[in-house]
Amino acid sequence: MYEKYFCRAGDGEFPKDLPGVADGSRRPILYMDASVIPDATFLFECSWLMKPFDEGVLTANDNDAMIFMYGPDRNDPENLHGTVEFTMDNDVHTITETAAIYVPAGCAHKLKVVSVDHPIAYCYCEFAPKPTRKPAEATAPKGTYAKHVVYRYEPSSGIIPEGPEGFLQLLIWMAGDKVEGAPYLELCRFMTVNLTGPEEHIHDNPEFIGFLGTDPENPGDLGAEVHFFLGGEDIATTKSTVIYVPGNVAHSPIIVPALDREIIHFSGSPASEYIRKSVDDK
Repeated sequence: MYEKYFCRAGDGEFPKDLPGVADGSRRPILYMDASVIPDATFLFECSWLMKPFDEGVLTANDNDAMIFMYGPDRNDPENLHGTVEFTMDNDVHTITETAAIYVPAGCAHKLKVVSVDHPIAYCYCEFAPKPTRKPAEATAPKGTYAKHVVYRYEPSSGIIPEGPEGFLQLLIWMAGDKVEGAPYLELCRFMTVNLTGPEEHIHDNPEFIGFLGTDPENPGDLGAEVHFFLGGEDIATTKSTVIYVPGNVAHSPIIVPALDREIIHFSGSPASEYIRKSVDDK
């Protein structure tokens, strides 16, 4: 029943008209929207940034969006191993570290990859069933989006997720108490196998949960086996995968019985705060 909410690498057709795709500067990992998962209320795309390119023109969305990017080195996790310029209206962020960005609806933005020492993973989510990108002009005063980039895993609550020793490498936490109005995002690496996981729970809002391989030469290969429990069903994947979790559908634990190389795990929601409820509260 819940397998339909899994989008694995190769299930969705990555947009070929995105700058950098045609010449290999951007290497697709996976793509999900309502054409792939009909119930989905947001779209998600992931790619490896392989070499410099410039999106050229500013675009804006009708809905809020988030972006996160991270470098390839498990031993130097904050280092992007390249330089990205991300324009938000009249603010230009020069990013050289693992980061997350909140892009509010109507904000004119564009990506410019200045340099790439090693491939950079780049993920983009718009909270809409289908993309609404359209050409735009910078209109907001300089400084409007100066604080919309988040670095490092520093939740305001100070609460750090539990896991077996050595399992988690924490990368990014973003929420509305870090950037006003921002959606929730958690980003980390799974470094080892793990036969435990978060207890089954629910959220009022839909959520995306993903697992990405870390080999840019084989972007669809997860390099691990992950079992994710959705609606009580144990569903396995060995490919880079994003999962759409409808609101109030019970999910977890996450079991990793096999891992050949570290993988990226992320979860996020349009809600500005991460609120987990017991299944008894449904």
